[in-house]
Amino acid sequence: MRKCVVILLLTVCILVFASCKQNNEESKRQKDNSPDILTDVAAPNLTMDTLISLVDIYGDEMTWSTFESYYYEDIGSGLYIRCYPIDTEYELWVGGGYLDQPPFYIRLVSKLNNNYIDLYTESMKDFISEE
Repeated sequence: MRKCVVILLLTVCILVFASCKQNNEESKRQKDNSPDILTDVAAPNLTMDTLISLVDIYGDEMTWSTFESYYYEDIGSGLYIRCYPIDTEYELWVGGGYLDQPPFYIRLVSKLNNNYIDLYTESMKDFISEE
């Protein structure tokens, strides 16, 4: 009887040890596969000051990559249309057929009345002052 109790206790100890080791290995694997905190930082919103600087720097040579580091929402259906929120009054819409070609348009859109200008051909400063 005593021998059976000892064998039973040893079996339980081995099972508990194996379970703890397995849980520890799974926990380690989860930590190894966890996303890097530094790479999961959200992209910043485009600001009006930044947009003004980008227009001054790139002018009519702005492309998709000009804005790729900023937060956007994909609102296109059939075309690529990216909406970059700027503030409570404005957003930037960049639209085109292919991401490896220049956009068809880059529009500064007023959220208040849906007026817009194409930054390739019109003055952003005049548009803001008129709004």
